[in-house]
Amino acid sequence: MRRLFFVYRQPRVAFFTGVKLDPAYAEQILSGISPLFTINQRQELRFVNRPFEEEFGIKAATVLGRRIFDILPLPVLDREAMLDALQRKGGRKSVNHQFRFRRRIYGYTVFPVGGDQGIILKNITDIRRLERKVQNLHSRLLSAQEEERQRLAAELHDGVGQTIVAAKINLMAYNADRARNESRFTMAVELIDR
Repeated sequence: MRRLFFVYRQPRVAFFTGVKLDPAYAEQILSGISPLFTINQRQELRFVNRPFEEEFGIKAATVLGRRIFDILPLPVLDREAMLDALQRKGGRKSVNHQFRFRRRIYGYTVFPVGGDQGIILKNITDIRRLERKVQNLHSRLLSAQEEERQRLAAELHDGVGQTIVAAKINLMAYNADRARNESRFTMAVELIDR
């Protein structure tokens, strides 16, 4: 199985790592994956697939050759993080990055494509929203557990305290007059045994 690195579009032929493929077949492959684009060292778009066009509402013909940050004006911190990911040396894949754009959060992986960089995107907005919900539920669960612990501790403290006081009263009565209060001793032992 050959590994797909990049599609170079020529008038009627597409090349996948040197193997000629029918352009329609190549388009099917690239249309069936997540939004994908490639940029050169000047951050100019060299390729965008159909899912990228659909996700961002643009046409390849209008954006190829333009700088990615002109097409996707990212917040400063996200832009700096992407530039850092793009500038990693050694031709290695760089994963688990994210940026915000138009109220959405996208995860992305940067990978080498010849002398260019490929970026594959995934809309992770729903994933991040669900992670926040899980974190919120976890916090609420911990709070409920702590409240229950405190309630049980208070009940135990109050219940044990009352039992000890009742046992002490019975033992004091028994101690004051053992013959007359013999049943009080038995009651004190029963209270302690509960």
